[in-house]
Amino acid sequence: MHHVTTLAVAGGWLFGTTEDYELRLRILAKAVRDGRWEINQFCLMGNHEHLLVTVESGGLAKAMHWVNRNYAVTFNATHGRRGCLYGRRYGSKHVADERHALWVVPYIALNPEAIANVSAETYRWSSYGSLIGLRNPQRFVNDKPVVDLFGGEPAGRRRIAAAVADARVWQLQRLRAERLVEGAV
Repeated sequence: MHHVTTLAVAGGWLFGTTEDYELRLRILAKAVRDGRWEINQFCLMGNHEHLLVTVESGGLAKAMHWVNRNYAVTFNATHGRRGCLYGRRYGSKHVADERHALWVVPYIALNPEAIANVSAETYRWSSYGSLIGLRNPQRFVNDKPVVDLFGGEPAGRRRIAAAVADARVWQLQRLRAERLVEGAV
């Protein structure tokens, strides 16, 4: 698995409208149908995105090139803009072991809370709600590898929710500590 991030150029937006988010999901779904990769978890934010993907060795660059190019061309045409949409090449970290996965899955899930002040469980542009069984999964997402990392069905989904709850508490404690330090300066 790989944790992939994409960031908009210079404070711009990757997704400004509902149609932009839906377009990105359609392109991701087509990449899955075409056999480019498997999407295990995702979270689309206004100016960036997080994907947890499984891809054959050497296939990530080709898949990201196809996905990002198709999205950028359509986004630019739709919004009457020209030039680069992405601030830099996508970022990717290989999720090498279970310990890394136990960190990255909650990190991706909690992005809406950290960035947009929206509950991870209800955020529309994330697969987290379906990952923990709160809504129907998107057809193109195969979350089985993630659930298996947390112990398989049905306990794995409960363990994922517990890991996210623990990470949420940790984030709040860190934020409070940072505010205390800032107040002391």
